[in-house]
Amino acid sequence: MAPAAQKSARKSPAKKASRAKPYTPETYVGHDGIGALITRCKTFIWEGGDRALAAHNITLSQWIVLKTLYHGEELTPATLCAEIGYDTGAMTRMLDRLEKSGFIRRVRRPEDRRSVRLELTPTGRAIYPKLLKAIVGELNAVLEDFTIAEVRLMEALLGRLLTNARARAAQGRGEG
Repeated sequence: MAPAAQKSARKSPAKKASRAKPYTPETYVGHDGIGALITRCKTFIWEGGDRALAAHNITLSQWIVLKTLYHGEELTPATLCAEIGYDTGAMTRMLDRLEKSGFIRRVRRPEDRRSVRLELTPTGRAIYPKLLKAIVGELNAVLEDFTIAEVRLMEALLGRLLTNARARAAQGRGEG
């Protein structure tokens, strides 16, 4: 996210009180609310990602795993479940497919043999640039009506929304 977009998203001229409660029971229309719009966008972007990656026999969910591992983040299957919103059974099946395809491997941790971390294989590393090109092409197609400044502002605002949503979820789980 560009620093200028972060600043403009943070420094809204609106008063705090008007930002705190954008909806009322009288004015809320569910299908036009932020949650519904984000859900519908996610659905269509996810479908487009799956189409863009289909030529490589990869799904968008699998891409997320490969992308995260490519960028050096240490992952466990449990971390991925939380990040993608998959249940453990579905995650196990997806990781099985990625491992069978030779893109990842599971490695037992020496300090805790019950725990597994995921690693990208050389085959997974080699296919990544092709997958990235497909995903970037799809995202650029979806964003073609926006200026770069608008995209950066949207990223900043969605990043802020994600931070707030994560904090609320943590509170709900008794973590915050």
